[in-house]
Amino acid sequence: MAKLIGEEPPVKRRRMTFNILMLPDDLLLNCLARISRLHYPTISLVSKRFRSILTSSELYQTRTLLGRTESCLYVGLSVHHDSKPLRWFTLCRRPNSSRKVLVPVSSPHQSLPEFWPAIALVGTNVYVIGGLRNKIASSSVMVMDCHSHTWSEAPSMLVPRQSPFVCVLDGKIYVVGSQKDKTTWMEVFDTKTGNWEFVPGPSEEICKRATRYRCIGYGGKVYVTAEKGDTYELNRGRWRRGPLFIDRAGFSSSFCVIDNVLYRRNSCMIDWYDSEENLWETVKGLKGLVPFYSGYIHAKAANHGGKMVILWEEKVYVNKLPHETKIWCAEITIERRQKEMWGTPDWFEVVLSTKNERFDQLSYVFSATL
Repeated sequence: MAKLIGEEPPVKRRRMTFNILMLPDDLLLNCLARISRLHYPTISLVSKRFRSILTSSELYQTRTLLGRTESCLYVGLSVHHDSKPLRWFTLCRRPNSSRKVLVPVSSPHQSLPEFWPAIALVGTNVYVIGGLRNKIASSSVMVMDCHSHTWSEAPSMLVPRQSPFVCVLDGKIYVVGSQKDKTTWMEVFDTKTGNWEFVPGPSEEICKRATRYRCIGYGGKVYVTAEKGDTYELNRGRWRRGPLFIDRAGFSSSFCVIDNVLYRRNSCMIDWYDSEENLWETVKGLKGLVPFYSGYIHAKAANHGGKMVILWEEKVYVNKLPHETKIWCAEITIERRQKEMWGTPDWFEVVLSTKNERFDQLSYVFSATL
């Protein structure tokens, strides 16, 4: 049978594959740096050599120099009654497919708390702060490097906190909760110097009357709201009563900031905060297009490279018993049209489905630039 024009003989194709594997490390690193990180979990299966290069700091330095950095999504799922109750995943592309899937990253460090830590992302480092360890409040801080998915210890907090709440502003992590004393109510960690210091609370009365808080870094200020309480803003080391935008958002909402606009995933809609009018408006154009509008409780929002991602869980029951857990993900482009915000779903699909183990809660979602 005549050979098709342009078809290469099988031997030549094998030689090309062989030559790629024989490239020196510096050239192979340069090639891998140009590939989307969505493919890295699959590529890492080729060999130990590939895995070593994919987790090297040199690879990410090269990606930066080449302008190939991209946003990478991370998800933390809680699994109670387990020796490692917090499982970490990252979003990647399925082999030979355009569909996406959550794949597990390195096993959590043995020193991680069992329950209720706070999570903060600064640069390419994930900080796991406080929580309960052996039923005792912890002051420990563990750090995961998103490049290599390796864990290390950071300086501990000044006091233990069993269920802290955090926000990040200008490379500093603000931690509040589990302390009633005004002098220890809040502390801040400077990730550049590695130092902790206390931030005195607004007043003794405010510090004592709540156990849960919402903490948000937005517009160059830190905002803290006690559950069913007032909002206070910290500006240049001083507290004052702030706008009520956190209160009005509802305490169960998930917040994120995109292009200096504050958004929330609240109930069965997405809202944006109009800071000039001090009120919330609904993002238009999404109703009926994304299934999270059916009102899933555990849904999280995050800024993913300038777009919004929403993750939510769906529980499937058979004979009133848990049968399957599905994690959905949607990516949404939001644009301003005069005085309104409009959203367009880019894609949404199930990115994780499991029957063998029950995830109790979708706990954390964040996006790092790598």
